[in-house]
Amino acid sequence: MQLELEKANEKLAKHQADSNFWKSKHEDTYCELRLQCQTAKQKQEKADKLEQQMDILKKAETEASSQFLKGAKQSEKALATLREVNEDLHSELSNCMEKWTTQLEKAHFKLNASASDLMALRKEARQLRKIVVCSKETKNYVIALVKEKISQ
Repeated sequence: MQLELEKANEKLAKHQADSNFWKSKHEDTYCELRLQCQTAKQKQEKADKLEQQMDILKKAETEASSQFLKGAKQSEKALATLREVNEDLHSELSNCMEKWTTQLEKAHFKLNASASDLMALRKEARQLRKIVVCSKETKNYVIALVKEKISQ
């Protein structure tokens, strides 16, 4: 019986040793799994943050592209408006230049006509002066003749 008791005690000690080994193994595995779980959770949180940042960057890129497109469209409209205004100004300038050229040609023609008239009037004035001088001489001569006849 003693022998059986010793065998039973040995089995009990062996089972307790095995139990302690597996208990220790279980604790190590539990700690390792807990560390892995925390690491996985941290990595998942980091991955989530990175995904959120990627979403933010995608939204920012989309917004920037949208703003750039709006700016490009506004620039295109502004350029079209400027071209239209430029064409209108060019047309108006052409019309003004045409009117000024016509007026200048008329003024030039009138100036030439006036110069011609001036020359004709100067010539006529010279002739009238000559006539006046001749008339004075004739008048003086006639007066002298009349005085001579009166005195005779």
